[in-house]
Amino acid sequence: MEHHEGSRQKIVRMIVKEYEEQYLDNVIRLFVEEYGVEFESYKASFNQFFEHPFQKENCLRIVAVNEDNDIMGFQSFFYWPYTKDNKSYRIYQSGSSIV
Repeated sequence: MEHHEGSRQKIVRMIVKEYEEQYLDNVIRLFVEEYGVEFESYKASFNQFFEHPFQKENCLRIVAVNEDNDIMGFQSFFYWPYTKDNKSYRIYQSGSSIV
């Protein structure tokens, strides 16, 4: 919302919480609107990556919603195991971010 002299800008409260499957289509729409990707093909790619057992059980996904539970953003952290000097680490890489 634009700010005009004499008017007040509405502040929208954003809530950050864990991703739930109910948000899938709305998250995909954010990427469609921003990048012009085709809905069904991007959804298939998204599910292929995030719903694969390796990532599904390990990655972190969060959403930002407004007070009406409308999606405002999405952030993920991919799980990439790493071993160095015989020590294993749980490493995460940020990706698939959109606001």
